[in-house]
Amino acid sequence: MKPCTKNQKALSWLAIGALEEGDEAELRVHVENCSGCRQHLEKISRLAGELATAAQAVPEKKPSDLFHRQLTRRIKVESRRSLWPSFGGRLRGEKFAWSTAFAMAGTAEVLVAWFLISTSHRRPTTVEQSANPIRSVPINREVEVEQTFGSYRMLANRSLDLLDQELTAEAKKSPVNTQTYTLSSLAKVIGTD
Repeated sequence: MKPCTKNQKALSWLAIGALEEGDEAELRVHVENCSGCRQHLEKISRLAGELATAAQAVPEKKPSDLFHRQLTRRIKVESRRSLWPSFGGRLRGEKFAWSTAFAMAGTAEVLVAWFLISTSHRRPTTVEQSANPIRSVPINREVEVEQTFGSYRMLANRSLDLLDQELTAEAKKSPVNTQTYTLSSLAKVIGTD
């Protein structure tokens, strides 16, 4: 026969003598009337007695120093492991308080919003137009600057008319047999049409 389900654990405690006196007396009354619980208590008591006898027969062994060193080294290695596996376990619900996580996320969100609102956003200042518009300045011919391809290109970027004027002025100064550049020939060199 099987023992009563509600008494299985209490019968084990009774067999090793670890049950409180009031509970023990109540359980012993039940065991006298229930044959299944009585048989279970006899089996458990016999097994507990055999284990106690076997434990007394074996002399107590002290672990060696090597075992102690290996155990402490292993504990140190385990304590130095990465936090990610334990963090991942916490995210899956083991020892992790979601309410704390949501509260922290909300606090961070409020702090970021406060920072964005409190810092002054610099808007680009508008430049007031001057009453005097910028006038083009004629090229000063008093200073002789050696004309290079780069200077011609910069002049062409500013204005093709200025480039044409500069090339015409250069052509007038040049001796007859030198190569002169015109706007169309320079456009071919630059690669623009």
